[in-house]
Amino acid sequence: MFQHMLSRVDQRHREQGSRLFRILFTYQKVPWPSAKTDMHALGLALVEDYHISPTPIRPHDIADREDMCLTLKRRLLSRCGGLLELVDGHHPHCFCNTTPHNPHIHREVRFMHRTVFEFLNMEQTWELECLKTLQGDDFDASTALSLYVLHLALESMHSTPCRTNQTSSYLWEGLRWAALADTLPRGKSEKFLDSMPFFLLDAKFENTASKDPALRRLYERSFKADMEPGCLPITQIAVEAGAVNYVRKQPRLEAPCEERQQHHSTRGSRSKSWPLLIHAMHKPIIGGDFRISNLGKSNDAELPSEDMLRLLLQRGCDPNEMMYNTTYPRGSTPWTIWITNQTYSFLNGWGKMRVLALVKEFLLGGADPAPQRVHGLVANLIPRGADLYDEPGQRVRDEAHAILLLIRELKSRPILRPGPGHKPSCKDSGSLGEVDSDYLSEHYEGAAESPRNIPRDVETAAAGSRILKSPILHSPAREIKTESWPPILSRKTEKPSLFRNIKPLAISKLWTGRVSKEIPD
Repeated sequence: MFQHMLSRVDQRHREQGSRLFRILFTYQKVPWPSAKTDMHALGLALVEDYHISPTPIRPHDIADREDMCLTLKRRLLSRCGGLLELVDGHHPHCFCNTTPHNPHIHREVRFMHRTVFEFLNMEQTWELECLKTLQGDDFDASTALSLYVLHLALESMHSTPCRTNQTSSYLWEGLRWAALADTLPRGKSEKFLDSMPFFLLDAKFENTASKDPALRRLYERSFKADMEPGCLPITQIAVEAGAVNYVRKQPRLEAPCEERQQHHSTRGSRSKSWPLLIHAMHKPIIGGDFRISNLGKSNDAELPSEDMLRLLLQRGCDPNEMMYNTTYPRGSTPWTIWITNQTYSFLNGWGKMRVLALVKEFLLGGADPAPQRVHGLVANLIPRGADLYDEPGQRVRDEAHAILLLIRELKSRPILRPGPGHKPSCKDSGSLGEVDSDYLSEHYEGAAESPRNIPRDVETAAAGSRILKSPILHSPAREIKTESWPPILSRKTEKPSLFRNIKPLAISKLWTGRVSKEIPD
């Protein structure tokens, strides 16, 4: 029946009708909890053709709002075959600024019946000729929805009276849709993020932000002299939202510490701007409960994005940068702040796997392995008792042991540490617990012929052999004061001073206890 109704739509209007169906269907199928599902007629009228003729991000008067809603009503009748309809609004958010409500503006768009949603929920439905997306069409429903709520946030700020909670709610909802669009092939998160300066520079934003803590934090970090697409405040928001593809396109990520402090002094804020790693790990602007999906197997909603962390480390963000912000103890670094504040008691096995993955990214990105808290954090994640026999239990144990060996390996290094910007190779992406047999046969005498002859210290260090072989030894280095090096060798020889000037790649020979000659630097 629904196919028959859609087949009656004029062929010239089918493409636009398909876009309207996709927007409403995607909005009803929102993946995060407590999301809005009421589709305002005004918002849909503003974004239905965003990729062809985008509507400027600006407030509209009542006459313009009414004209746009009437135009949408006519389009629904001619392009959707009667499957979408306008109904009276029953939501608390209003955009008509009149009492009683304006009968054209205070309207919602809904499916004619719940079975229409079920019909669209079948994959083969979208292959119908009347709903198929044309090749080369760059329309994306998530991108449209991000602009939809950004328009509504601005209209809410200009309502009479100003609805602060409504404005804040719509703004963060739009950021969620933009972050989701960033993960999709056709998604364009920059449509929302690059339009945010129009919202932040609005004359009413300062007064609205003073009444909402989250908006106030955003206002304190928005600098009017620098508000443009890709500026530092927008990049900070994108980092916190996890928009990896948007951040990857930015030519300059991290501003120098002095420049960030100067930016804040221009707005009279006593707090200093934080490095992007702090924004990625703690989300000081948008809050730690921000996410764009349900929990699924893991209950790790507050954990940061591994992809974002890896990107920032590759682009030169320093995990060991000293922090002099009054929010954190003097001398703290993004790395020590995260491991100190990390809690794991509520995590299941899948959540612990993510924590271990983040620790590994930090260590491979140059984080200092010396703090005792690092060893304790990883050791406490090892499952015990019945938890060991859950589906991820043994994987958590193996990965934790491998990371402990990596920490031991990094601590035993002479002076060389990977600097910011280290790019792990494809070999580094594998499990640290895998032993590279070729490396063992090349660097350990007799390893290929008789593995049992390998000393226990060599067998223990084999899990870290991939790190010895990786480009980590050739990354930009900085001097770090460490304990006497290497502590393992002090038990293998009576003259530890003999080994102080030996190259790192000769460590394998030293572990066997059979050093034939000294290799100078």
